[in-house]
Parts: sequence; structure tokens; C-alpha cells
Amino acid sequence: MGELSIRNINPNPQNEDELVPKQWIETNFLNHYSPASTMAIDLNMDSCHVSYLREPQQNHHAATKGYADTKLSLLGGDMQGDIGMGGNRIRHLGEPLHDNDALHLSSANDYYLSVTGPIGCALSYP
Repeated sequence: MGELSIRNINPNPQNEDELVPKQWIETNFLNHYSPASTMAIDLNMDSCHVSYLREPQQNHHAATKGYADTKLSLLGGDMQGDIGMGGNRIRHLGEPLHDNDALHLSSANDYYLSVTGPIGCALSYP
């Protein structure tokens, strides 16, 4: 038995119940089988969701809410473990209000006595 095919499909389908030719799909949608393809239009999801995502391996991969919930919140929260800053700095600190608040170098220079000299030197007060 030979291979069967459907021919003379409308090249510009207008109704939901019409057959869609391969060329129309390749022109109007992301080619699912080619990793080099990119979307040329926005994808309107309405109230639909993307489901069954794998754990992201690269920065441009999508992540589930469950995966994101395991990361430090941008709105606050308690951190557990060290943060490797890779030579970066924390900037734009507020003024320290509590004993364990971080402070900027300018606050330390403005409010604290600078001590110089050999380690173990004694300070004398007038």
C-alpha cells in the first residue's frame, strides 16, 4: 500500500475546522523541531499556563514557581548560607539604625574615631 496524502489544501485557512498546510505552520509559528528558530510574534497565552517545565540549566530557561520559591526573595526574607559576590559590591545602603546594620565607608569615616599606629597602642584621653 502506498503513502497517502491530502492535496489542494487552502494555503490561507480562515476557520478553526480547516486543515492547515505545512507551509502555513512553518511561516506563522515557531518551528518546533529546529533549536535555531526564534519566535517572530508575541505568544498570547490568555489564561493558559506553561506546565511540566524542567529545572532550568541556563539563564534563559523558564522556571517553575516551585523552583523560584527556593531562591532568595527580592522583597526580603532570611538568607541561609554564604553569598559569593564575585568581586561585586553592595551599594546604596540606608543609614544604619540597629547595631547589626551595615554602614557605608562614609558613615564610618564621619562618625567613628580613626585610630592609627602600631597594633596594641594605648589611647589616652585628656
